[in-house]
Amino acid sequence: MILPTLLHLWESSTAVQITRTSWPIDDGSNSNHTCLQHPPLRAHTSTLGDLTSTTTNYTILQQPTPRHCGMLQRSWTNVAYLSPIAQELLEWQADCSIPSATFHLDNSFGFGSHLYLFSQALCNAIEMNTRVRTVLVDDAPWLWWDQHHCAQIISDNRHSKSPWDCYFPLAEPSCPISSTSTVNITNPRNPRLRCQRLRNNETAIQEFRAATFEYLFHAVSPLVFEEAKRQIGLLFPNGQAPPDLITVHIRWGDKFWEMDLVPIADYIQAVEQLVASSTDAHIYLATEDPRAAEEFVASAPSYWNIYIDRTLVELTDARPNKGNRASWMTKNTQGRAGLMNVASWLIALEANRFVLTTASNWSRIVNDLRKNVIDPRCGNCTQVIDLRPGLW
Repeated sequence: MILPTLLHLWESSTAVQITRTSWPIDDGSNSNHTCLQHPPLRAHTSTLGDLTSTTTNYTILQQPTPRHCGMLQRSWTNVAYLSPIAQELLEWQADCSIPSATFHLDNSFGFGSHLYLFSQALCNAIEMNTRVRTVLVDDAPWLWWDQHHCAQIISDNRHSKSPWDCYFPLAEPSCPISSTSTVNITNPRNPRLRCQRLRNNETAIQEFRAATFEYLFHAVSPLVFEEAKRQIGLLFPNGQAPPDLITVHIRWGDKFWEMDLVPIADYIQAVEQLVASSTDAHIYLATEDPRAAEEFVASAPSYWNIYIDRTLVELTDARPNKGNRASWMTKNTQGRAGLMNVASWLIALEANRFVLTTASNWSRIVNDLRKNVIDPRCGNCTQVIDLRPGLW
């Protein structure tokens, strides 16, 4: 059985370190003195292999809380010096004299897909001389909201709230209701209906997408910091990422429908290229596929220190046996996967070196933030090996 073997590796292998230690609290985004605590989840484990099952057996998913918070070495509180496009988005969305247009977001697809749809909606809205006001189809809670920690936002009048408020509170600033309109933003999924500035212009698309994530992440909510610090406190020795950290993102699962999955040997070779002559290596392994994690750990040299994404470690019992099915798994965890996911982006960006597949939205977001947030502040200090380039 793959899963029990991998769980054993997480707990006992000398190549895999999941250390629970304390670390002094920094200021800024590290100013809170306690880590986030999650209530237990009741997950439908009996339906994991058969999504049509109507049985009601449950398992309790209790996630650990470290004694002390970890520490983010990079601040995500009011990030200054935005790129010109990100500054344009910030000023545009905050201008209440501009009428708003509604962008209807459904609860389909993954977290990254929703954020890229928002990016396209922003460009379409500017072309229409309107601001974006995102609403959910049928006024349902956003799939990727943590329903416990975002409960107040969910219970408030959803007609005046944005789905992004819980994680990215400045994405859609509140304006008087009189400035709204009933105009709908053109469907951003259709490339033929893209705003003119991005149509048939790959460079412009890349720049606008990256600026959108720079804009979204320039002021992440305190809740996300708390979750990131909780995970860091469980992941790394001394409660902080090693200075030579390498982030590796493996997107397997059901991604074979969209791209040829990258063999583990290619990931190992890419990390070896980044490690070069070093006698030590620290890898943050971000993946949603237990099989990919097991194969990577089994193939890695013994001197590599591999830190497994807490999203995979803690939500395994809520994951279907086949495919990725991120949306279904998120429903099964009452949105907790959403909060854990956005925090894991911040942890991934503690690294300076990356092995990514930007044909995947998760990798692409990491790469966009690397280019627009990290590199301008560290003198282009990062390196990336992209094993499957892609563009949304």
